[in-house]
Amino acid sequence: MTDRPTSAQRRLPARPDQQPQQQQRQQRKSKSSSSSTGTATQSSSASSSAKDLWKIAQHQAAREKAKDAEERTVLFVGSQSGGKSTMILRFLDREVAPKPTVALEYTFGRRARGHDLTAIKRAPHPSASDVSVSQRIRSLCVVLVVDLSQPQQLWTTSEALLSSVRRRIDKVIDDLNRRESKLPAYLKKKSVSRYGDDHPDLPMIQPLLVPLLIVGTKYDVFQNFDSERRKTIARTLRFLAHFHGGSLIFTSQEESLMVRCRAQLANFAFKIPFNVRSAHFDHNKPLLIPVGADSLESIGAPPQAAGQAALSARTPLGLWKGAFTEIFPQDGVDMDRPEADDKTDPAQDTRYKEPAIDEARQRKMQELERYKRHADRRR
Repeated sequence: MTDRPTSAQRRLPARPDQQPQQQQRQQRKSKSSSSSTGTATQSSSASSSAKDLWKIAQHQAAREKAKDAEERTVLFVGSQSGGKSTMILRFLDREVAPKPTVALEYTFGRRARGHDLTAIKRAPHPSASDVSVSQRIRSLCVVLVVDLSQPQQLWTTSEALLSSVRRRIDKVIDDLNRRESKLPAYLKKKSVSRYGDDHPDLPMIQPLLVPLLIVGTKYDVFQNFDSERRKTIARTLRFLAHFHGGSLIFTSQEESLMVRCRAQLANFAFKIPFNVRSAHFDHNKPLLIPVGADSLESIGAPPQAAGQAALSARTPLGLWKGAFTEIFPQDGVDMDRPEADDKTDPAQDTRYKEPAIDEARQRKMQELERYKRHADRRR
């Protein structure tokens, strides 16, 4: 006996009046499915685009962080007992007594946010600055400290130190050029951009390829000079800063001037913006002149001088040197002498005690004495 199909198993053809309704339902389902698929595709595309943008943002942030984290180097050179150590300690908020600089010294500073590092170097004389302009020239800044209270040493100090730094920079640039590096061209373009491509003095000046800041210290003593002496010193330093591509600032232990100087140093060390609302050119006030803000026309001609140096000069730098050194004859300063007293042996100075090094040195001295006695006996 064959089972009869149930009503659920029966497949009866739809009536003619039901066929249009079924077709409409199938069309709606097809459209709904198509719309759903399109929405999913758009959502997937938007998600992928968002991920790409996020990756780009992460990459840019990582590059900026790496750029900020780059260690920068600030080289301090300048007048003996001119205030370099005091300035550095005040800048780093370190309350310790400054010591004479007897050799090239290194100090490290870090910003409060924790990832900006600066190496600060103090060179007591030109020979030390010769070895401190390293291959990391891209991140180098130079601070020249001049003692405003000692004009009889100002030109000698500035000329010796700036010439020393320039020679070392030229040597590094020559090495880079031999390796066909693009860095020299970049540094040259950067040095010109500090003035502006259309500055009228560019053909007559020789800016350093690294940022330069000239700091005139002991302004409290300088301001007691007579007006003509102040004017000559101020204009001469304006010329030196402009010629060598540097900013110029006067400072002293007065808090307001020290704050201004610290802000300028922070710009050098950590690239913190230092916005100068207006430059100060008046020699009766502390000078503050950013690089590129001055001009030879504004500085004016050097004072009239009848000396042989001035008459034989053929360059603006030579004219200013002749005029200044005639008004302020320069002392015979030995720039290669360390700042400490020549009679003081740093190895015997208790301020520089290093037990391990001192013991090793003592052993070597004893060995030397034994060698000398042995050599004497053989004679």
